[in-house]
Formats: sequence, structure tokens, C-alpha cells
Amino acid sequence: MDLVSGAQVQGLYSSCLAYLEKWMTPMEEFSSFMWMDLSEPPDWNEIEACIKYLREKGVPVDDAKCFDQVTNLKKFTESCNSDGDFEIF
Repeated sequence: MDLVSGAQVQGLYSSCLAYLEKWMTPMEEFSSFMWMDLSEPPDWNEIEACIKYLREKGVPVDDAKCFDQVTNLKKFTESCNSDGDFEIF
């Protein structure tokens, strides 16, 4: 049985990391949508960046309706204390 050296493991790790970075680079275009993971309550500045992106792509967005919806979403997420609070949905 051949043993794997530390250099081989490091080489594999480096290759895997380079591969992932190469394929994730095109996804950076969608970084303005990261707020949607709701790991924290949404911030209007993040939403504005998303709206700007969508408008640049020709997608019409009603700012007033969007602001109202984000305000409601923010209140909801702030009222949830844990991931378990989302289980009923």
C-alpha cells in the first residue's frame, strides 16, 4: 500500500482550490444577490445593488413596492430567533 505524502495532499488541495476559483469567477456577476441567503436581515443598500443589476439587464423594478416588501421581510427576519422559526413555512 502506497502512502500519500504531505506534498501530494498539498498539491491536490491546491489543484482543487484553483479549479473551484476558476469556475466560481463567472458567478461573481451575481454577488449582488447574496443578501437573499438571509443569513442576516436585508439591508436596503444591498437591495439597491440588486435592483441596479436587474435594471441593467432590462428588468423593470418598482422601487416603492420593492421597498415595502423588503421592509416587511426585514421585520420578519428580525423577529425570527433561529432557523427553527422557518420550519413552519
